[in-house]
Amino acid sequence: MTTSRPEPQPTTQMLDQMTELFGFRPSDEQARAIAAPLEPSVIIAGAGTGKTTVMAARVTWLVANGLVRADQVLGLTFTRKATAELRTRVGNNLTKAGLLRPDDQEPTVLTYDSFAANLVSEFGAWIGVDPAARLISDARCTQVALDVLHDSEKVPPRAGQVTARSIAQDALSLSEKASSHGVSMDDIRAANDAWRHQLDQAAPNNKGNPYSDVIKAREAAEQRDQLMAYAQAYHDRLVERGFFRFSDRLNQAIQLVQDFPQIGQEIRSRYAVVLLDEYQDTSSSQAHLLASLFSGSTPEDGRGHAVTAVGDPLQAIYEWRGAAANNILDFPRTFPHAGEPDAYGNGQYSLTQNRRSNQVILDCANAISKSIRSDPRVGNVVKELRVPEDNYVGREESPLQTNMPVQVHTFDTWEQECETIADQIVEAHERGTVEQWKDIGVLLRTNAKISDLYLALTAREVPVCLANLSALLRVPDIALIHSHLRLLVDRRDNEALATLLTAPRWGLTTKELELLHKHAKAIALHREQPSDDIDPNAHPDVFLVDAVDDPGFIADEPHLARTIAGVKREMALIESSAADSPDDLVLRIAAVTGLNADIAADEPDRRDARRRHVDALWREVRQACLDDSTMGLTGVVEWMRIEDDEGKGLDRELVDLPDAVVIATVHAAKGLEWPMVFLPFMVDTVFPDNKSGDNFLTKSAVIPPQVRGDSKAIPLPVSGDHGALKKYTEELKKNARAAEDRLAYVAVTRAKSQLIVSWHKWTPGLKRIRRPSDYLTTIHDTIVAIQRQVLDQYPHDAPGRQQIVNRYEQIVASLDEEEVAVPTSSDLPAGRQWPQIANQDEVAARHLVTEWIAEGPDVALPALDNPDDADVADQWKHDAEVLINEERLRREHVEDLPTSLTTSQLMQIDQDYEAFLDRLRRPMPQPVSRGATVGSVFHEWVCHRLRPDLYPVWELAPGVSERTIQHLQDQFEASAWARLKPVEVEEPFALNLAGHVVRGRMDAIFADPQCDGGFIVVDWKTSRPGKADPIQLSVYRLAWAQALAISPNRVRALFHHVGDGVDAEPAQLWDTEELSRVLDSRS
Repeated sequence: MTTSRPEPQPTTQMLDQMTELFGFRPSDEQARAIAAPLEPSVIIAGAGTGKTTVMAARVTWLVANGLVRADQVLGLTFTRKATAELRTRVGNNLTKAGLLRPDDQEPTVLTYDSFAANLVSEFGAWIGVDPAARLISDARCTQVALDVLHDSEKVPPRAGQVTARSIAQDALSLSEKASSHGVSMDDIRAANDAWRHQLDQAAPNNKGNPYSDVIKAREAAEQRDQLMAYAQAYHDRLVERGFFRFSDRLNQAIQLVQDFPQIGQEIRSRYAVVLLDEYQDTSSSQAHLLASLFSGSTPEDGRGHAVTAVGDPLQAIYEWRGAAANNILDFPRTFPHAGEPDAYGNGQYSLTQNRRSNQVILDCANAISKSIRSDPRVGNVVKELRVPEDNYVGREESPLQTNMPVQVHTFDTWEQECETIADQIVEAHERGTVEQWKDIGVLLRTNAKISDLYLALTAREVPVCLANLSALLRVPDIALIHSHLRLLVDRRDNEALATLLTAPRWGLTTKELELLHKHAKAIALHREQPSDDIDPNAHPDVFLVDAVDDPGFIADEPHLARTIAGVKREMALIESSAADSPDDLVLRIAAVTGLNADIAADEPDRRDARRRHVDALWREVRQACLDDSTMGLTGVVEWMRIEDDEGKGLDRELVDLPDAVVIATVHAAKGLEWPMVFLPFMVDTVFPDNKSGDNFLTKSAVIPPQVRGDSKAIPLPVSGDHGALKKYTEELKKNARAAEDRLAYVAVTRAKSQLIVSWHKWTPGLKRIRRPSDYLTTIHDTIVAIQRQVLDQYPHDAPGRQQIVNRYEQIVASLDEEEVAVPTSSDLPAGRQWPQIANQDEVAARHLVTEWIAEGPDVALPALDNPDDADVADQWKHDAEVLINEERLRREHVEDLPTSLTTSQLMQIDQDYEAFLDRLRRPMPQPVSRGATVGSVFHEWVCHRLRPDLYPVWELAPGVSERTIQHLQDQFEASAWARLKPVEVEEPFALNLAGHVVRGRMDAIFADPQCDGGFIVVDWKTSRPGKADPIQLSVYRLAWAQALAISPNRVRALFHHVGDGVDAEPAQLWDTEELSRVLDSRS
């Protein structure tokens, strides 16, 4: 692509006008794009170059100069987030410039899908489109495809070789690819027949036999014929059920515009100017629709219409969704100027000044994109990114900073990588390197390892936000809900039940799970072979739930027995609500399992992030049910399974983020940015992966490339011969690698200030050591070269040269490819040797910093001769300042009560607030109380006594007198409480009081025999009778009333002193307002 005419340079007068109109002074390259004539134009906008700013400014410029009215502008983009951002920018600009009054009609900004759907909604009756049809989700489509497969009388392709689900998924994929390229099943069938004919004509090998790749291609073509029948039946079933996909609306819109030219005339008369955002991600069908509307052979047909496409060929990362990356490169030919010959050079503008990142990060991005730009079609229009000339930062400054803005790290194991990243994130937040948690993004190539990072971060109480549903399903809170939903559909779901049992909530060990499985297998053997002659080598279907329903000898294992009883009770409570709607069940499970209470009692940042995760799951489930009224619980569970397996759909747009670290795939991160970005798991075969992409030679679900809408820009096999197939496969691999290169470029350009890239050598299950990603080595080579340049230019006799040398050596050593042995438990350090031998070179620096801390921060820190020592001292000084300031702030705000409190802490606050604060300031271990130990043992026994179904066993703890416990047991049996059946025992609660959450457990709740519908909360006391504290019992009363949504007047609360057989019930219990005063007066 070469420019056929020079671009006019913006004048000073024009720039001054733009500055006054926009409130900022655009660069020359931005000004040229903003003031482009009303004719087709394409803006190649590199990452971070301000494309949204330019689009909004162009609208303002055109309206301000009287070239169009605001309501004559149409803007199209892909996501709701981008739509809202563009609409807001344009509206604000026009309003500030006085060009848009409150009653004026604003420009129209829509997603590409919505635009096509609106066309069909307005004109669809002309071709008989059902206006009552409903949009269906990606995952629900797989269910429809499965229904077609199960109803079919024909034998599915590859039956017996793969699962029905995979066959249905292939049929769905074939249908979707056909829609994205605007081709019918008849078109695909004709192309497939022609291809099979070419394969039949393929030359044999030297033994006269067909080559193996030719045989595989024939098999794929035959299976494709069978899949086409299922794909057509699937499409017919969608129509029959009144569903549509956005791709259906798109193809209907194309049909309308082609059959009725007056539609194009009407749309062009409405919109004099059209802006196409992220044009590199449009599909062939989308480009076809837009060209049919806004281009043509003559001006009357649309040729020369003022269409401006904005995009970046280097960020075309959605080919797997049907995007055609060549669309933006072909724009000048697809949308030619009026009265001029088709040429590649018409109306092209480039934005290359990145206003997001520093130059070191841009150097790394440029190095990664170099191979893509080596293609002349790309390289002629896409240039290297650079920072603005008037704001150059990065290359000159970064090598002299304490840390390079780009870092590379090598780890032995994935576990070490996760733990270190989590520590680095905590440190960055505590040091003030980032102002908020949400200033940090962690990006991975796939969802597979997101849960490991999530657990490492949450273990350090770092709030985390996840970017899509398939990632959410791997988070412990959501996995808990998901597992219970699966068990409602199938109690024999071993994976779901094992997830519950081994989760932190119940904490079943591997050994205990093996014991449970062994018992379940014994039950299964007996079920299939009821006689005494059981074959020990038999392999029956084993279901863990059998062992839960009939624990048998497992009841002799205390922890295992309690766990099974608790899970069984929890499952029974949830099963009682199985008839509820799926979205209500999500909320019910969160309540029954205590998840809501656990979240409410968490630290504020983590609490908000965890709550958003549950809310997001609820919204997705609810929307899925609204989209398809026939979807019940079974359908929702299947839909979630598909999301978990595929991991492609339902990407959550990261709008209005909480203050939380974002973990996302690189695909989900496109369009976002963070001051600090981590790119972990950068290992070969993962990023870039080693897949060859969609190869129709071996995959029956791929349409023949000859009928694709972008067939002129992709590799095609020239024949069915072995040599042609081999060459075609090699070209596909090159294309797949280019797609990975573009994805890596997107990943790197998300970082504004700091980029941390890491890899590891070993992961459990591997037999060979991993190799670093090519992208990681490219980044490493880039920063080494930058630092080497600084070192070469630094005078040899300069005092700080050694510091530069040390930094250079550290950067070089950060990529360590030396092979290591497989880590074992014996390789792990057993602990730190003590005492540590002091580093004598650092002793002087330590003394100086110690004196500085003692004398106060206003005293200057003396200089040190050795630059390395000075570096260390400066770092310690910085750490000391952070710690001192943190302690000062903590002491200044020491009167702030914790968000989460126990009932005991609430009582302490009321009794002696200052003593409570002292314990917060200086927490000290408390001696173990013998009475507390006796009380704990008695509580375990009384739970077993009252609810043996939930607490089947109990044990006498070591050191506790059996005589003492026996006395308490005898006294309890003599009391009236022994003859009553409890409603609940050991019931957890979380009560909201004055902005705080008070947590605890109620020992036992009984029906009140003196009050119909009333309850008594009893707290067992093994101490001598005394005054009953009203606070503790008031909290219990309110908590139980809140749990049942009844009046507190129907709940009594008392202490039962077991040893003396005495009940202690206060004459008056406190209400919510009185309890809140205890906290309000201290806040």
